[in-house]
Amino acid sequence: MKTSIKLVISSPSIGGISVKYEIELPVVQMMDVLRRKPELHDADAWFGAVRFALQFVFDDMHTTGEVKGGWGQSYADRYMRQTYPNGAPHDIVRQPDSPSGTAMVVEGLSDLLAVDDLLDGNIRELIAVCMRETGAYLRARTNPETGASGVITRLSEGDSAPAFDVRHTAMSLRAWSCLPGQYDYVVRCCKNLVDVSNGIDLGRERSLTVAAVWSALNWIETQNHLQQGVPGADQIPFLRKKAEVALTKQWSHACRGWYDGANARTTANWYTAFVLKELGRGHPEFGDEMNRCLREARQALMDKLRVLPGDQCGLPYVQDGSPDLGMSCMLFNIFARSEGDDKNVRDISRSIGRFITRCTTDLETAQWTEDTYPWTLASLFSALRTMLEQAR
Repeated sequence: MKTSIKLVISSPSIGGISVKYEIELPVVQMMDVLRRKPELHDADAWFGAVRFALQFVFDDMHTTGEVKGGWGQSYADRYMRQTYPNGAPHDIVRQPDSPSGTAMVVEGLSDLLAVDDLLDGNIRELIAVCMRETGAYLRARTNPETGASGVITRLSEGDSAPAFDVRHTAMSLRAWSCLPGQYDYVVRCCKNLVDVSNGIDLGRERSLTVAAVWSALNWIETQNHLQQGVPGADQIPFLRKKAEVALTKQWSHACRGWYDGANARTTANWYTAFVLKELGRGHPEFGDEMNRCLREARQALMDKLRVLPGDQCGLPYVQDGSPDLGMSCMLFNIFARSEGDDKNVRDISRSIGRFITRCTTDLETAQWTEDTYPWTLASLFSALRTMLEQAR
């Protein structure tokens, strides 16, 4: 087995020029850790999956321009091809911006770093370099006074500025909490989120936004040290219920989940998986209707799995499409956090795991990654952390 992985990252120490690093992963060390969990008994295969995911994620990081330090190069390339099939005009200088997706990658890498003994000092240092770049990327999209975050937009005069949005603020909160030395941004982001959540009609927001807001508010409530420093934190139970009501109303009986309100075929799997990821198995204060929606959504995604030879199955990004590696990693992560699931769900989870490990070593991997993004693939790191911590 090859033991080296080439990571392309931007190094702030060399004038902002991208430098290619070749680093050898600690194969024996990683496989010893992976063997802790019986479900990960094929350590060689899982090592290959981690190696593939790291390669994909780091190749996808923007290393130049105003999006440097963020993730979504593959998304940007795809967007430009679809938007300008005959080639982009020469004056197009801005690439699509993905602060929310970047926050999901940061969360996944942070989970990977949290697994004891899995990574050695070299790979940890490379991840730290990327995290520093991401910190600069997020600061450029965040109001230092209010804590609001958003995408960089081009102004008519040719300048650019962030367009603040509650979803990006909510998603950035988890990223700020993972990045070292950013506590001030965490506090400001919390204050902004509580303020904005109080003042907007969540029912008018997309379900992605509502789920991100619910998850961020729930996280704030679990951090005792933030309870004192965030004005209005005592309103979080009310704001969570407000988000819950909005999600319940946005539930679609037709697709048995959530979608963007326009095209269920292309968005239902992604939206539903995202909501399940953010809400987990639910909350003690959820009403019966919300719990029913979550149960049906999990079952709906299981029903949409595509079965493959060799006791494998994977979840498509687009309904009726081919199994997608990133979406399968998201569902694998959702199941990994569900210790109380019945045998049927555990068996399905093992079949998804076989798809993940086999397609990452397949010579035709491209057919399984056509709709894969770094923020869906990074769920694999979170799933491994959960499973390995359960095995202690």
